[in-house]
Amino acid sequence: MSDQISIHYNKHNQLPAMFDIKVDLRDRDVKFEPPIESCSRGNGIRDIILKITNDFISLAIQMPRLDTGNGDYLVEIKD
Repeated sequence: MSDQISIHYNKHNQLPAMFDIKVDLRDRDVKFEPPIESCSRGNGIRDIILKITNDFISLAIQMPRLDTGNGDYLVEIKD
C-alpha cells in the first residue's frame, strides 16, 4: 500500500493515483477535500487508509495458514 500511494511508483508503473485530493487556497487558508486528517464523517484520507489497513489485518487473522496449518498471516501483513 505504501508503494501505491507513492507518486514515483505510480508514474513508473503507469498507475492512476489512489487518492484524488482537491486543494483550495482561500484567505490564507489551505483546505483539502477530502480532508487529509481524520474527521467526524469518516471520509478523511487518514480514515480511508486506516479502514484499508484494518481490513487487511482482519483478513490476515481470519485466514488459517496454508503452509503450516496453524496460525495466521498477521506477521506477513505487518511486514
